[in-house]
Amino acid sequence: MKKMKLYLSNIIILFYFGCITEPNEVHGCLDSQACNYNSEATIDNNSCLYEVDCMGDCGGEHIEDNCGICDGDNSSCMITDYDGNEYQTVLIGDQEWMSENLKVTHYNNGDAIQYVQSESSEPDVWENLS
Repeated sequence: MKKMKLYLSNIIILFYFGCITEPNEVHGCLDSQACNYNSEATIDNNSCLYEVDCMGDCGGEHIEDNCGICDGDNSSCMITDYDGNEYQTVLIGDQEWMSENLKVTHYNNGDAIQYVQSESSEPDVWENLS
């Protein structure tokens, strides 16, 4: 019986010491250039990530669409002219086109665009525009 007790206590001691890790061991990413860098890590666990998605998530999968909207569906692209008019746009291939007519009355520098109703009512106006 005495031999059995000694044998059992040795197994318990081996099991106990086999489970102990160093108290200062912290697993994580050691590369300070990575977005998931862990300044407290002492052991590199090859988990470093370098990409931040449009939601700011390190290693995330959110994608910005062609309209600049995170996780958007490219259907709500809008542009605004000098006068504050908003226009829907549509993506055709890799080009963005306005899907409605321009309504602006000023150039980008603020100068007014001369309004001419028709060619027949004021023929000299068209000829004198620059």
